[in-house]
Amino acid sequence: MDIKNILKKEESRRLEFKEQYPVKANLLKTIIAFANGSGGKIIIGVEDKTKKILGLKEDPLFLEGKIVNLIYDSVSPVIIPFISLINIEKKLLLVIEISAGNQKPYFLKAIGLKNGTFIRISSTNRKADSLMIQELKRQSMNISFDSQVDYQLISTDLSLNLLDIYLKIKKSSLKTSFESFEQIGICIRTNNFSHPTFAGILIFAENYANFFIKITKFINATRTEVENISEFFPPLQNQLEMSYNRCMKVIPSKIRINGLVRETIPAIPSEVIRKALVNAICYRDYFINGSEIQVHIFTDRIEIINPGTLPGNLTIEDLGKGISEIRNKQVVKFFREFGYIDQLGSGISRMIEICAENDIRRPLFEEHGNFFKVILFFSLLEIDRILLFIQKQKIVSIAQLVDKFKLHRNTIRSRLANLLENNIIIREGKGPNTRFKIK
Repeated sequence: MDIKNILKKEESRRLEFKEQYPVKANLLKTIIAFANGSGGKIIIGVEDKTKKILGLKEDPLFLEGKIVNLIYDSVSPVIIPFISLINIEKKLLLVIEISAGNQKPYFLKAIGLKNGTFIRISSTNRKADSLMIQELKRQSMNISFDSQVDYQLISTDLSLNLLDIYLKIKKSSLKTSFESFEQIGICIRTNNFSHPTFAGILIFAENYANFFIKITKFINATRTEVENISEFFPPLQNQLEMSYNRCMKVIPSKIRINGLVRETIPAIPSEVIRKALVNAICYRDYFINGSEIQVHIFTDRIEIINPGTLPGNLTIEDLGKGISEIRNKQVVKFFREFGYIDQLGSGISRMIEICAENDIRRPLFEEHGNFFKVILFFSLLEIDRILLFIQKQKIVSIAQLVDKFKLHRNTIRSRLANLLENNIIIREGKGPNTRFKIK
């Protein structure tokens, strides 16, 4: 365990610091929340805010036995912690490691399943409601939420047109009929009615208003001014195509001169955008209703904010290493058959590779509360930013450009000369009245 690197981190859904042995109830809530989530570490003997190493005040062996007995007596099902002692700066720290449980939900015996089940959101423990308890039970049975049946709808609520498109892609011999929805596994017959799974609704139902993608285009690099907002709804395959097309339409472009030919290309490769959107749709937590996928497009980056933290035992450090944890098994299955996914576990690593190949800053991956964020950076040269500013202002002077970019007047003249030479902008007026605009 690299304790020095761990001490540099902030508390999160998988990490908590304690100065000394904490209040019994608080310790148990954290242990239960870790077991109901992706596991985690509790490090005792460290000041949370400053990360100052205080060490243990109690006898470490006595403390270890006390914690093991407390967990065994207080929590159901049984959680077996891994407890270790670390000597750093001549002081002892006690580390309690809790693995992600496979018998969820875990709860406090004293107050029962309904009131004693806790989950971890960011760096806090929250009481699980009845719906979350049901979700934890599904996780313990390895049943994904998207494969659950919605008994409020029946197979005839799904679209035969969408089914026909799917069967043609699959080159299937099945007929385009409502009975075929059962054959492909997204409808279950119960009491003489055929009911769809949530994945079936998301992929084969038209005019389904839930689980949309909201794309917001901002005027600059901050959230102060909104240029426009678009929303795209399921079916998921249509949602992907429409949101992808919208992104490619509004992201900035950069200029590339190839011999005598001037090319306008996206500020980030289209494949990176597509893979990021595919990941967002396939791995969002559809159990979290009422929260949309948000795509924020700025002048220098795109932020894709997805409901739900990383699935399973995945961590930020695992991303790009070919490790895959599938949250929505049916959605991923159909997206592979539609051809949107090449190989499981390769999407993020390929995004990173493409950015490196194009000298673009590596994408950032972050978790915030119950959301996961991907930040994709644009590759914009100084001359591209000048061109974008001229495009936005319609017509500009050298003084305006100097003030905007804080560059020397001669540098601005040089960049404008390049744009004039390549026939991208034109000059109007003379002397102090000289202005520049897009040709």
